[in-house]
Amino acid sequence: MQQPQDLCRFTGGAILPNANNLTEQDRYFIIQCHLVNLDHASSCPGCELKHCREMKAALAHADICKKPDCRTGKRVSNLLLHGHGRICMNDFCSVPRCMEMRVANILYAFSKSIP
Repeated sequence: MQQPQDLCRFTGGAILPNANNLTEQDRYFIIQCHLVNLDHASSCPGCELKHCREMKAALAHADICKKPDCRTGKRVSNLLLHGHGRICMNDFCSVPRCMEMRVANILYAFSKSIP
């Protein structure tokens, strides 16, 4: 059986390519693949895997991009980093902004619990 990181490729900054044509199950699988790639790229010192290099480039881009309409920056930040922050339990996580996203998710959940 292939590993998720082998099935999913980060291509051209399109985290969800043709998102309108995907089923909810397809979208979930693609996001899970990218979360695996995010974990790998964040802790990898550098390897030959194409998806690792592309994820590192997307993370670097999202970190410096200030364009409000940038799809790559928004998707990396809003989708992957927030998604990772919802599931991560590692206090020493190497994913950029992990702790920030974890705190934001906790505060959001807390605000929803107050009547």
